Amino acid sequence: MFLLPVLMLSLIFAVNAWAYLDPGTGSYFFQILIGMLVGITFSLKLFWRKIKTLFSRYTTQKCSDEKPE
Repeated sequence: MFLLPVLMLSLIFAVNAWAYLDPGTGSYFFQILIGMLVGITFSLKLFWRKIKTLFSRYTTQKCSDEKPE
């Protein structure tokens, strides 16, 4: 519990780093973003049937709970 406030304060009161960003840094972050999107897409495709059944159960249950007039 002590470490979190210290970390937050050190980020708030940080001084200039004068760090060098390599030109390849942007492409590295772009590769990470593309990798995350591909991973999410693959996971959704892999578990799509389970996700679909989960939501279809919820909607059919909700519709069956309503009383016809």
